Amino acid sequence: MGIRSTRIGAPFADVFGRSRNQGTNPPIPVVVTGGTVTTSGSRTLHTFTTSQSFIISGGPGNLVVDSLVVAGGGAGGGNGTNGGGGGGAGGMVVTANTPLPPGSYPVVVGAGGAVAPGRGNNGLESSFHNLTAAVGGGGGGANTPPGAEGAGNPGGSGGGRGRDQPGPAPQGTASQGNNGGNSPAASCTSGGGGGGAGGAGNNGANDCDNPRPATGSVGGNGLAAPANLGGGTYAGGGGGAFEGSDGSPAAASPAPGGPGGGGAGSGRLGPASPGTPGTGGGGGGGQGPVPNRNAGNGGDGIVIISYATP
Repeated sequence: MGIRSTRIGAPFADVFGRSRNQGTNPPIPVVVTGGTVTTSGSRTLHTFTTSQSFIISGGPGNLVVDSLVVAGGGAGGGNGTNGGGGGGAGGMVVTANTPLPPGSYPVVVGAGGAVAPGRGNNGLESSFHNLTAAVGGGGGGANTPPGAEGAGNPGGSGGGRGRDQPGPAPQGTASQGNNGGNSPAASCTSGGGGGGAGGAGNNGANDCDNPRPATGSVGGNGLAAPANLGGGTYAGGGGGAFEGSDGSPAAASPAPGGPGGGGAGSGRLGPASPGTPGTGGGGGGGQGPVPNRNAGNGGDGIVIISYATP
C-alpha cells in the first residue's frame, strides 16, 4: 500500500515536513573585480593605477558606487637657462551614489605628460563610466619668442607660463582644476606655477628684485578626496623654475609643487622633480643646459571606485 496523505489534497511536502526549497532561490551574491581591492571602514575600494575594467556580476540589483577620477598631470616647461613654467595637474572629478547594473565598465588611467625642449607635453585623460577627467596642461617654455611655446597649456588645470611670457593665465577646466600662474614681463622672472585642483598656480617672481627671492613660483594646491574614497590629496600643480640669472642666490631653493603630488620646480641649475605617480600631479618647471632642460614629467593619474562592503 502506498503512502497516503493525512488529508485529501495535502501536498507531499506536508507529510514529510516543509520543503527545503519553497519555490525561491537564495540571492546570488555580488562579485566585483578590477584594480587593487582594499577595505576602509564600511567601504570596499578598487584602486586603478593602470587601465583595466571594473566588473560587476551577480547581486540582487544595482551596485551603488562613489568614484574619484584623476587625469595625468602635465610636464613642466624647460628650454634655456631660465625659468620654465610648472605643469598643470590632471583634472579631478568626484561623484557619489551612482547606480551601476551588472556589467563590465572600462577604466582608463591617463599617463603623465613627458618633458620636451620648450613647452612640456600634456598628460592624458582618465575616464570611468560616464566620467572624464581633462588632461593636465604642460608648462610653458622659457627663452622662447612670445606665443605658443612660452604659454602654458590649458587643461584640467593649466600649466604655468614660461619666463617673461606675460599674457592670459592658462585656463583650468571648471569643477576639475584651476589656472596656471603667469610670468611678468621682466628680464629675469621665474616661470609660473602650474594650477592644481584646489588652487591656481602662483605667478612668477621677478628674480632681479633686491633682495632677490629664494625660490621660484609655487604650484597650485591639490584637493583632498572624501573619506569614503580613501582620503588622500591629489592633483597638485608643479612649481615654476627659478630664473637663475647672474647674481641670484647660488643656493636658490626649488619652488615646491602643490600638495597632491606636484613636482618642485628647479632651483639654481638644479633638476626639477616629476609629479608623483598615481596623483595626477604636474611636473616641475626646469632650467639649465641639459637634455630636456631639467624639467619634470607629469604624474600618472588614478581612478578609485568605492561601495558599501556587502
